[in-house]
Amino acid sequence: MSEVQGLILNLIPHLANSKLPQAFDSFLCSKLDLVRKKTKEREG
Repeated sequence: MSEVQGLILNLIPHLANSKLPQAFDSFLCSKLDLVRKKTKEREG
């Protein structure tokens, strides 16, 4: 696991306890979508 992924995973519980700003929420979702697409491409 990369440092960035670890950082995000550590932040998730903290962010879940606060009200997540809509812009950041959609930004995170778009990042996750990109990761999923890249993973699917790799798996072929």
